[in-house]
Amino acid sequence: MYMDNKKYLGHFFIIVGPSGVGKNTLIQKYMKENPNKIIFPVSATTRKKREGKIEGINYYFLSIEEFKEKIKKNEFIEWALVFDNYYGTIEKKVLLSLEKGDLLMKDIDIQGALNLKSKLKDDATCIFISPKSIKDLEKRIRDRGLDEENAIQKRLKDAKKELENSNKFENIIINDTLDKAYEEFKKIINERICLEK
Repeated sequence: MYMDNKKYLGHFFIIVGPSGVGKNTLIQKYMKENPNKIIFPVSATTRKKREGKIEGINYYFLSIEEFKEKIKKNEFIEWALVFDNYYGTIEKKVLLSLEKGDLLMKDIDIQGALNLKSKLKDDATCIFISPKSIKDLEKRIRDRGLDEENAIQKRLKDAKKELENSNKFENIIINDTLDKAYEEFKKIINERICLEK
């Protein structure tokens, strides 16, 4: 279990922002440039396993009953219900990594991010990725071609709520152009890593 006021050797970078804003692109770009530097903790989810996804690599796939049992036992450091599926980060695995001095990075919804930050305090840094505008975000989502119209409208509605809460996070990056956003993203992470040393 998490211990209040304990200072860990590692650090957790929490990446937050609306669906389709480019969080994963920024994370993957950083991880590609810095192989073996950052660990991406594997989430547990009740989402159906998609083709090509591997148990324990992409997700820990659980039934709703299994997930709820873990909630009861307080096994998640954070969890949330997102788009009708449960997602959670297993506390024991995160704390063992932080104790070893690992650097962790993960994209998490606002609810989970605030819960995680409140537990880890100075051992975590939040970075909120914002679109230039809702109109710009809608274009990105439509250009991906992954969602039906009702799902797009739900994502945009949720995005508006998330943007209203962006001021709760200490770092905000507007993803207007990828190169500019990435330079800001990299700067925040590298400065934090230097502080930890």
